[in-house]
Amino acid sequence: MARHVFSHPLDNAGARVLIGQAFTHYAERYPSAKLQLKWTSDTHAELCGLARGLKLRARIELQVSRCVLDVDVPFVLRPFQDVAQRAIEREVKRWLERAATS
Repeated sequence: MARHVFSHPLDNAGARVLIGQAFTHYAERYPSAKLQLKWTSDTHAELCGLARGLKLRARIELQVSRCVLDVDVPFVLRPFQDVAQRAIEREVKRWLERAATS
């Protein structure tokens, strides 16, 4: 499992809204990934989808000024874990910048 921790300036409600917007954007952009997001509490969510036919799962936890993302990385994709981490961090930064300018 890969863990990513991101700092952000939002309260939990604002972070949830931003995560929802990002999720909707990527679900529409990549319909074949069959992305699903389910909030299990005010601060915890589960995400699942497909990548190259492999099922991916992640858990999101909102904490004060940070978001913790735990991703279950299938064994065959582990060599690409660093590339995926950089992509996730780039996208998170992009969405946080959008929120800051809104």
